[in-house]
Amino acid sequence: MQTPKHVNKFLSGSSDNLHRLAAHCSQLQHLTRIVREFLPSPLNQHCQVANIRDQHLVLHADSSAWATMLHYQAPALLEHLKKQPGLEHICNIRTKTSQHSQRNSDIKPSHSKLPVNTAALIKSLAESMTNPALKKAMQRLVRHSTGSSRD
Repeated sequence: MQTPKHVNKFLSGSSDNLHRLAAHCSQLQHLTRIVREFLPSPLNQHCQVANIRDQHLVLHADSSAWATMLHYQAPALLEHLKKQPGLEHICNIRTKTSQHSQRNSDIKPSHSKLPVNTAALIKSLAESMTNPALKKAMQRLVRHSTGSSRD
């Protein structure tokens, strides 16, 4: 097991690890630019290069829908990358969905309305319920789905 190193050693410039990490980050940014220039819009704005190691390139997409579209573009992208200087060695592209890219504030609640006949059916079923909790829940469902205040 390695002994821990003081953070100052990494920040002082005496460590090759920090330089390698900075170079790797720079390489990922460069590759992201190449990938985004090749991909069609709007797909190119929903993906980025996550990592490159050996012969494998990992791309992250904002959602599973974008990851699927990216997956279908991967063979053409791979051929494009192999034509780029220094990237001839890439032989595999993996696409993943980035877990942290979608923020909760971006998710809008759905307020769909029930068809009138469905709402009427649920309302009549609620009136015949003997379980008070279930009855209230069904009445609440009808109220929220039709946009009315109180029955």
